[in-house]
Amino acid sequence: MALVAERGHPVKLHLTDDALALSAGSADDASARDQVTATTDLLTGAPVTIAFNPGYLLDGVMALKTDRIRLQIVNPVKPALRVPTDADPTALRYLIMPIRQSG
Repeated sequence: MALVAERGHPVKLHLTDDALALSAGSADDASARDQVTATTDLLTGAPVTIAFNPGYLLDGVMALKTDRIRLQIVNPVKPALRVPTDADPTALRYLIMPIRQSG
């Protein structure tokens, strides 16, 4: 995923009730997709898709000292907040701005 994302394409996170799907790239260029099981507490309504600059997203993830991540997302056009998990309650909070998606 990182190889494709480095080409300037955003990384998209598709959140559903029980999974997180990641995608990067485009149909005309290289692309990558992956899916992991996720707990999406308080996800109500339709699934959410939010896109981030891959460098900024990676910075927030690499700062973790745990293998779990917790993101608070209000909607796809407002900033997301990486907050401490139960496994790492002293971790710093990390605010990340999403990239607006066309269409």
